[in-house]
Formats: sequence, structure tokens, C-alpha cells
Amino acid sequence: MTPPIEAASSISAVGPKTIKHTLPPVCNHETPTMTWQLPIMNDTARTVTFDSVRHSCSCQSSEIDNKPIPPGTSTMLTMSTDLRHRTGPQRFLSFLKETGGSEWICEVETTVFPRTQFEPVSPLNFGILEAGSTAERPVTF
Repeated sequence: MTPPIEAASSISAVGPKTIKHTLPPVCNHETPTMTWQLPIMNDTARTVTFDSVRHSCSCQSSEIDNKPIPPGTSTMLTMSTDLRHRTGPQRFLSFLKETGGSEWICEVETTVFPRTQFEPVSPLNFGILEAGSTAERPVTF
């Protein structure tokens, strides 16, 4: 599990509050399922309670404590995502709905790299070699 991350948050003039997090790049072979905890700070002047959480993808799950969050305190949002078939820049969203109807959006961005492999996906063949001989083949990464 990734340790808690410092949150950079911004509030848009129109629409829901958006909290953005940028995570370091990961390798989908080493981390097929990525789970992380993100702090959600209540920087409003009122107590906030989230009664539901939904996410942007079926490969993702999100959970948050539904206890009241007094002003100036925070809670943790736990997100988990299947990275096995993903590569390149990725963005995951969790939509947190307050009991009063307001919505907060938690946006996470990262880059997913595949495991390095030889192209084409066939064994690297050097043929029959004499002991002590040298052979070279081009390899593309």
C-alpha cells in the first residue's frame, strides 16, 4: 500500500470541489493491483459527512469513512485499481457525495509502465555456437 500522500487541492468556482493527487510512476508487472490511501481534508467551515462513494472505472474500488469530519480535520480515502492491462498516463476518479448533496472529486494521476521485453516476443536465438566464440544480435527496447 502506498503511504499517505500530500494533497494538492483546489476548489473550482463552479461545480464540485476537486482534490488532485499525482503519484510516482509504477510498473504494472511489479504492481498489478495498486492500493493507496489519500488524505481528504475538510477545509470548509462546516462538518462534512460523505454518504456514498463511486468511482470512474469498474477496475477500481474506493472506500471512505462515513463518520462526520469536523472543519480543519481529515479522513482517508482508500482507492485500489487493477493495473494489469494499463500502460501510459492514467487518471482515476472517485466521487464523494456529501449527505447534503454536494460532491467532491478526488483525482489521481500516475504513469504505468509495462515490463520490458524483447521484440518480437520470441526467444533470442544465437544458433549453435562454438565454445569461446562471440555472437551479436540487435535488441530493441
